[in-house]
Amino acid sequence: MRANLRSLGAVITMMILCAGAAVGCDKSPSPVTTTVSPLPTPPASPASPSTEPTTQPATQPAVSSLLINGVFKQFPPARLRLSVDGDHVTAVLYSADPAAAINDDYAGNSFYLSMPLTDVKDIASVDGEQWRFKSISSDRADTTDGIFLDGLKHQLQPMDVVVRFEGTGSSMRVRVAGEFLDFQSATPLMPGVLTLVDGDLTADVERDAGH
Repeated sequence: MRANLRSLGAVITMMILCAGAAVGCDKSPSPVTTTVSPLPTPPASPASPSTEPTTQPATQPAVSSLLINGVFKQFPPARLRLSVDGDHVTAVLYSADPAAAINDDYAGNSFYLSMPLTDVKDIASVDGEQWRFKSISSDRADTTDGIFLDGLKHQLQPMDVVVRFEGTGSSMRVRVAGEFLDFQSATPLMPGVLTLVDGDLTADVERDAGH
């Protein structure tokens, strides 16, 4: 009887030990703590581009230019004076020369052309019209009209020229093209030299009172 009890006690003891071992084996490991870095702050959205125009309105050129025998020559800004002369309009194209232009040693370029538009009766109708001039003589004329280079050393007088006018506002496009005769002041008795002139001028417009 005692032997049986010992055996039963041993069995129970073994069962308790196994149960304890089982409990120790099933114990879950401690959770691992991880550190999560915060997400980076997204960059600020770029500012919306401005809708205002970045280019400035076109302005009157500081200089004007003409192609003379294939070479560009610079002049002061162009001006165009329109007036009614009797029963037609007269257009005067001239350069806005500096004050120094009256000096004997002035070496700049200039131009002055007085052009009667015999078929135009109203200043408002100048747009699209043209002045056509064809000289009947190749002799030097006693006139202040022409294109002047190097002060007064060269006077280019119109020989066979067309001048066309375009525009209706405060400035007009003036297209000059044709043949001029170059008379040099140093050789007043020499005949004029045929010279080709071509160019587009943007001219500020002056209108006589009432127009």
